[in-house]
Amino acid sequence: MINLGEKGIVNVFNEGLPLFRGNLAVFVPDIYEAETAANQQEILAWWGNPNNQVVAQVGYTKGPVQGLQYAVTIGSESQVASRRFVGNFMSETSTNMTYSSTFESNYIIGVLGPNQNWLLWSQMLAKWVLLYYTQTLETSYGLFNQRISLGPLQPYPDSMGDSVFPFMRTLTLTAQHEDSWTSLPVQAIKTASMTTSNSTS
Repeated sequence: MINLGEKGIVNVFNEGLPLFRGNLAVFVPDIYEAETAANQQEILAWWGNPNNQVVAQVGYTKGPVQGLQYAVTIGSESQVASRRFVGNFMSETSTNMTYSSTFESNYIIGVLGPNQNWLLWSQMLAKWVLLYYTQTLETSYGLFNQRISLGPLQPYPDSMGDSVFPFMRTLTLTAQHEDSWTSLPVQAIKTASMTTSNSTS
């Protein structure tokens, strides 16, 4: 199996954001404790309105950014030489063999929002989602040795020129995972014959 970490990250966002929205009275004071009471009320009011939708998807949107959005892509990926199995061999069955290699990937979560406050708040929320679902990302999606890092405010790479919000913040989830591949089944030998000859010298 070749790991698709982006899909796992999007899945936990699509699980975590409704969880956050359904428990605002608990999570907003916890996540945003360092914010002012007025800003916490703004966050509560926005998330409390069911008409305000948030998109979490693999890749960037193809149209104008209308509201809060999390765009998940892979930044870079490379093999981890220090964790390679001898010959990459992992397991064997009666018909084939499976090989594996450890990779380390940097998954980029682009945070898009209507202004700098919402970019900051959304980046904090994304960090919370990754922390809250650390175990799920490891056990269900095979991402281990996870490390979270945050990036600064930067221009949004909008090649179509139609982005409503031209800036974004980023999070990077660096994690290791096992990619495996299985050989084609080896046909079993059903019959065999052997001929011997006597020779003299």
